[in-house]
Amino acid sequence: MTFLYLFVFLMFSTATACLDSVLSTRYYDHVCPEALPTIKRVVEDAVAQERRMGASLLRLQFHDCFVNGAHTLGLADECRFLRPHIYNDTNIDPAFQPSPSVTICPRVEGDSNLTPLDSTSGSFDEKYFPNLVSKRGVLRSYQVLFNDSETDKIVSRYYEDQKKFFKDFAKSMIRMGDINPLTGNRG
Repeated sequence: MTFLYLFVFLMFSTATACLDSVLSTRYYDHVCPEALPTIKRVVEDAVAQERRMGASLLRLQFHDCFVNGAHTLGLADECRFLRPHIYNDTNIDPAFQPSPSVTICPRVEGDSNLTPLDSTSGSFDEKYFPNLVSKRGVLRSYQVLFNDSETDKIVSRYYEDQKKFFKDFAKSMIRMGDINPLTGNRG
């Protein structure tokens, strides 16, 4: 019986090691050359039909796939997580109070109410950085990026030049997508 377990273990280890060696970003170039153009077309069509699909795919890429060392907000859009910031922080614009986040999140009730983390949540736009500069970051973790800190320069740069942000964002997406997957007994 011990021999059987050892044999199965060795076979599994060998198979896993073999799988590690076949991972390649060029795999479909020869096996199915139309795979990537087809996927691109299908994704573009899906986003055209449902504009939230782009955000859903980003979530899939980074929230569901990049779990190694990743920090996820999880339920950060629940009022119980927003309330301390929107009602008690000094680093927030008092005029922010009538915003949808505050209307949905009253001071004392509705802990599980969900609120948009972005006033233009239906699109990927340049509003994030102007909101930070105006002290209207919905989450404390957003607003601390522009709070007399080292990151103020970065926020200001992206606030002033949204094309630079989108260019840098695209580069970072590619870099994160190039992170080697954990395979075998590491995955």
